[in-house]
Amino acid sequence: MLVAAFILMNASGPATAAATSKDAGDIIKIKLNDKYLVTDTAPIIENGVTLVPVRMISEALGAAVNWNDQNRSITIKTKDDGEILLSIGSPEATVSSKAGSRAERMGTAPFLKDGRTMVPLRFIADQLGMNVNWDNSSRTISITGSKTENMPDSVKVSSKVIENQTEVSVVKMTIPQIEGMKEKQVQDSLNNNFEKQALQFQEDTLAGLDEYVKECQKEGWPIRAYEAVADYQVTYSGNDVLSLYVDYYAYTGGAHGSTDRVASTIDLKTGKELQLKDWFKSGDDYEKIINTAIKQQMQLDPDQYFPETLKEWQGISENQPYYIEDGNLVVYFAQYEIAPYSSGILEFKIPLANGSLEAGA
Repeated sequence: MLVAAFILMNASGPATAAATSKDAGDIIKIKLNDKYLVTDTAPIIENGVTLVPVRMISEALGAAVNWNDQNRSITIKTKDDGEILLSIGSPEATVSSKAGSRAERMGTAPFLKDGRTMVPLRFIADQLGMNVNWDNSSRTISITGSKTENMPDSVKVSSKVIENQTEVSVVKMTIPQIEGMKEKQVQDSLNNNFEKQALQFQEDTLAGLDEYVKECQKEGWPIRAYEAVADYQVTYSGNDVLSLYVDYYAYTGGAHGSTDRVASTIDLKTGKELQLKDWFKSGDDYEKIINTAIKQQMQLDPDQYFPETLKEWQGISENQPYYIEDGNLVVYFAQYEIAPYSSGILEFKIPLANGSLEAGA
């Protein structure tokens, strides 16, 4: 008999209370589309993986949960008749959909804590097609809209997870994989590029690890694990265009790591990578339009930029990175490119003409 083994926090509790741990210094907050989720069992981090009660996260994301007490398994039923089968103590999961079933491996096996089944948050959210972002400064996990929201039925973006952990390194990369394109050769080429990019990032990040470990052992220094972490977000899909970015976070010692954002805006009919100029009419001075908008926005908060940026910035580069979101071209700059590290990845939004999302309109 399937029984409900888990519950949400009593509804009489505060509606905006965050899911937190007992130690105030280790508070972990979880937000779903800007609303805090509530649970009576605090989220925990184990081996770099955040775990939460399965019923809380699944039902919050619109899925149903069944517990089989006999074989200690959990079945998560999705809105589109799919299933995710998990078992206590096993990192192996079975994900089923209309297209068939596949085996997936989680970074940490589900386990029982205070009568609740704890499962990897990102794994569940990824399988249900959601975006997950971690803000280390506020220790907040943000879960936002579907990765495939507003995408044509024939085209989907799924997640491929590459994980590996040792005593001296942590690799956790979630990369996009496009499905359902008419041109399979183009689709395979795009997916291969996403994977090659991630693997090259992993190789570059861990390149100096062996030498670092040897030096630490020789000098008696503590070894801080190197980290190679990647995650993506789909920002727009429609009119045969897909726009997304992948954030690559690398830590190789020192006070903090660094994040490199790589955006792609793709014509799904041809597989062509669309450049900024492709969104403007022939003859438009698109660089002047964008540069003027950026300079105006810089003046709204000049203190966050390098002084020389405000005086000497010459404008966007020929292959300036950008993505599309909410009817805007979002032009961004890497950490340290125009501002100190504390300013992060700076973004500037330029509205598309007449709200058009057709390249060259």
